[in-house]
Amino acid sequence: RRADERLAHILAADAGPRAQSSAPPRRHRQRRTRGLLLVAAALVLALGISLSGLFGTAGTAYATWTAAPTPQPAAEQERLAQQCRDQLSHGAPQDANENGIPTAADLQASDLVVADSRGDWSYVLLSGGNGLEATCLVEEDDRRLFGIFPRTSSAVGSYGFMTDLPRPAPQQIIGTGLMSMATAEGSYWSTEGHVGSDVVAVTVLTATGTRVEATVQGDRFAAWWPQREDIDTGGGLDSVTYIVTLADGTELPPADYGAIAPHGEE
Repeated sequence: RRADERLAHILAADAGPRAQSSAPPRRHRQRRTRGLLLVAAALVLALGISLSGLFGTAGTAYATWTAAPTPQPAAEQERLAQQCRDQLSHGAPQDANENGIPTAADLQASDLVVADSRGDWSYVLLSGGNGLEATCLVEEDDRRLFGIFPRTSSAVGSYGFMTDLPRPAPQQIIGTGLMSMATAEGSYWSTEGHVGSDVVAVTVLTATGTRVEATVQGDRFAAWWPQREDIDTGGGLDSVTYIVTLADGTELPPADYGAIAPHGEE
């Protein structure tokens, strides 16, 4: 009830940005979609200046973004992860609730999975107990508040529980998320998932034809990209495809998110 009331309040506020997400399997759809869309809307409502900063004449995310990720030292990745935990925890429930939405304590106890850094912004993927998965796009501003405290910002984030995920076959990837959010200046996209033991690279082919080299770390992959075009340009989420490269150099045919989604056969 509390989550539904909060979502209704956010929608009534007409914050402006519009989000799309590829729904997880039917058995989890209500829980995951509610958590993802609710939190995305809440962060955009609270941090709309950061989201608009992705684009515009001085949009650092668009200006500094690279198709290949920039490796970061372990300490820097963990700093980005804590920034993500803190940002998401501000709007998360403080106590357990019947709606299945992770609490602030759940988020603070999560582990870093991938930090996909491209230019001034990084896409952070966290995981935790009971199938918790959380993401956010973060930036650290070199300017300091009152000359002392570092400024930090986050454009958008999501969290929810993903349970009963199948293990990918050696030459397979399984997606756990594909999301896009639009503003008047363009759109921000992100995706993540699991990789099989024979997979060494994942390339995301965007709606505009850009080839994005995903970060593959352990058995996970993640990538994000900004684009000037709206979400629906070129077919929306359905236009995003994934190209898998295997250890022997074989490149598998492109597949859309529906083909890599968990329980896709259902």
